[in-house]
Amino acid sequence: MRKAKYCFSVLIIALFFYSCESNDGIIIQGIVPDSSSSKVLMELFTNTSCIPCVQANIYLDRISILSGVTINDTNVIIIRIHTTLFPNDPFYSFNSADNLARQQYYVTPGFANPKGYLMGSDSTIGNFNEAVWTAEINNRLAETNSFVITFTVTYDSLSRNGTLDYEIGQLSGSQVNDLVLHIAVTENDLFYNAPNGETHFENTLRDLITPGNGENITINPGQSSTFSKNFTLMNGIDHKHAHIILFIQSVSSKEVFAVEKKPLE
Repeated sequence: MRKAKYCFSVLIIALFFYSCESNDGIIIQGIVPDSSSSKVLMELFTNTSCIPCVQANIYLDRISILSGVTINDTNVIIIRIHTTLFPNDPFYSFNSADNLARQQYYVTPGFANPKGYLMGSDSTIGNFNEAVWTAEINNRLAETNSFVITFTVTYDSLSRNGTLDYEIGQLSGSQVNDLVLHIAVTENDLFYNAPNGETHFENTLRDLITPGNGENITINPGQSSTFSKNFTLMNGIDHKHAHIILFIQSVSSKEVFAVEKKPLE
């Protein structure tokens, strides 16, 4: 930057940051980071009274502990959404609004639990089948995502307040005009003597920091945008076992283009 323009630029940047203090304001726009990822999002719709869900959950538990189920278990990010299939599921009741919102996002899949969505698609995943799910996850892990997400999280356990600073960029492909961002909070190490015999629950959706239908964003091909969002951790969530998951998705096709996950602290 030329010295003659330095003070003017600092003033413009300062004004820009001041005008973008809202939780969803774009802070910086620039060239997309030179990085890529093959991380995939696996969403499972389940219920504590669903007997067939047990095997699907055991399968995902094996991925979670990195037992080598897929070609890269580390890159499989899991969210388990508890549904309205049977009543009295405590994990559904904990945050019924967000669980139902995610269920309705895919046109009420609760009637077919366990039902999986890999990167937003159920065309080949659908109801649980270990061989089919593993093959499809491996196929998707072998691809490179067309978008990239990076983020940092700061969290104060006393106030339960935190801040997310995140960058989203498009590496390849044409413009996607109906992108939405989802920010989910999941929790591990939850215990409950469920009617279906399960007692230990991982990757459980506890809260959506963004609205149930997502938050509209615009990303241009070859460009990236940086955002900041403040949040408060919902009461009843143990921050020591919580993770933040960011993913971007098309409203119309439901395709998930990128996903990233970090522990809350």
